[in-house]
Amino acid sequence: MDAIKNFTLLAFYLVMISKLIESFQNATEENDFVQSILEQTTNKSPHSNMLNKTVYLYLDLYQLLGIDEKEGTVNLKLWIYITYYLPHLAWDPSVIGIYTITLPPRSVWTPDIVFFDATEMIYDTFHDQIILYNGLVVTKTSNINLKTVCSINVRHFPFDTQECRLLAGHWVNTESSYKIGVDLTFSEPDKLDLLMLTQSGQWHLREPVTYSIIRRRFKDLPEYFTYNNIEYVFTFDRIPTFYVSVILIPAILLGATSVLSLVLPVEAGEKVSLGVTILLAQIVELLVLSEILPPSRDNDFPIVGQFVIFLIVLVTLSVVVCVLVSTIYYIPPCKCLPLFIVRVLTSKLMDILFLERLILDERCNPFNKPDVSANQKLDQKPESAGEPESSNGAWKNSRALGEDVSRVCDIATQGEINIAINTRGWKLFAALIDRLFCVCYTLAQFIGMLYYYSMAKSD
Repeated sequence: MDAIKNFTLLAFYLVMISKLIESFQNATEENDFVQSILEQTTNKSPHSNMLNKTVYLYLDLYQLLGIDEKEGTVNLKLWIYITYYLPHLAWDPSVIGIYTITLPPRSVWTPDIVFFDATEMIYDTFHDQIILYNGLVVTKTSNINLKTVCSINVRHFPFDTQECRLLAGHWVNTESSYKIGVDLTFSEPDKLDLLMLTQSGQWHLREPVTYSIIRRRFKDLPEYFTYNNIEYVFTFDRIPTFYVSVILIPAILLGATSVLSLVLPVEAGEKVSLGVTILLAQIVELLVLSEILPPSRDNDFPIVGQFVIFLIVLVTLSVVVCVLVSTIYYIPPCKCLPLFIVRVLTSKLMDILFLERLILDERCNPFNKPDVSANQKLDQKPESAGEPESSNGAWKNSRALGEDVSRVCDIATQGEINIAINTRGWKLFAALIDRLFCVCYTLAQFIGMLYYYSMAKSD
């Protein structure tokens, strides 16, 4: 039994040693193969050996991190693949048994492709380079946070659409060294594959993302100085729900609430303070907008900003009217009403605005001359004695009414009558101004909303 056990252990050790020798030989063969590949290429530009002298660029967009309107930049998270074919590095995998080899970064030449509009690139390191058996060299970057310049137009905020362009191309080499193209093996013609894209909560990337090859040549230079660029066009639609709920709807509600400061009676004592409070709230809303939006030219000024400023102007006018109405309401009764105000307060305009008219008794009206003939007529008895008793009764009633009016006028002095009329008249005049501006304010706000809405639609 010991002999059998020893023989089994010996056989096991021999198999393990043979496997180690075989793996060492394979590793040695692979290292020799990798070394032979490295000897065929250097870190210098292999333009003469490159298939079609073309470098293929492919972007894999992962997420939109945000758009900064004030800085005018867009922040993207993406991967970059740079590939090109070197036919002299191809081999037959059926002979060697190797399909790919992995080399350290920068072992094989990497094209000088840059993003011209980039202001910041984070984690722009390259992973190991991979060479496939058909001679395809693949260089992939790690996750890149790319911040690039974008022309921001916030005229239609928060219903705006931003179009950002990303330009990539040669930095030193020209088109005579190599061209830049897109390998259709990895990408569809004229548009990017957005299979890995995660949409942002504030912006929606409109599909498809198109790209185009642009040839650029410096003016007054030979054809040699021609460069290839790839321009990617990203279109982002803002999701307006948050800004409509936080900015637009409160602005409209504050504008409608300011009508209450006009409807509120002067006796409440809070008429002016309510208008000032609403005005301050509108100004705070404008400050919030100024923190979000960048300074703009006249033709790009946000329509929502114009609307908020329009509401601030209306609320300011309402505060001025409230102060004026309160001042008129408390005018001392010793100050007489002008004649034109009396005529307005006794006109049909008061009925149209649902206000009480100023009622003046003809005999007690200080603005009319006393009519002595009226009292004389009341004292005269009808001449015809043959009239019926009903006529005599009407005459008696009218005479009694005249005696009552005369008695009231005798009791109340002319000064007391003037004070009563002036007190009532100034209050009605203040209510008239308040009601007129309330109607004008409501119409102006409604027309302003229609105007700015049509302006947004027409643009």
